[in-house]
Amino acid sequence: MFIWDFGKNKITNSFLVSHGCGVQPTGQDCSKEKPIFSNQPNSHCSSLGKYWIGRKKMPSPSFGEKYLLYGKESTNSRALKRDIVIHPWSIIPDERPYPNGVPESWGCPAVSPRVFKILDDKFQSTSKSVLLWAIYP
Repeated sequence: MFIWDFGKNKITNSFLVSHGCGVQPTGQDCSKEKPIFSNQPNSHCSSLGKYWIGRKKMPSPSFGEKYLLYGKESTNSRALKRDIVIHPWSIIPDERPYPNGVPESWGCPAVSPRVFKILDDKFQSTSKSVLLWAIYP
């Protein structure tokens, strides 16, 4: 995950983030070499495309807090229905776990609790809409 500052025209932060596990077990890194993407409910896959990030964090029974993601493209239009959100997850590391990959989620861009706090501070400190753009090279 990269944070792009449009005013400075550069990346200001980079963090590890999970992607969806698909048919593989959650919390492992089985699809790190060949991730699959889907907008289908119960696919446990990440969806590519642009999202608006909700303005305020919401309570989450599983993770404490979350930010809702509003998919803006045909590839991610079911994000709300699928409960695809940004949330903290204690098993996401802050440092690259080489040779392993980042543990995979059920499709959410999950980050470490430390990174979630950084993102929360950034989201709360701006009055502008925040865009998340999920891409895969």
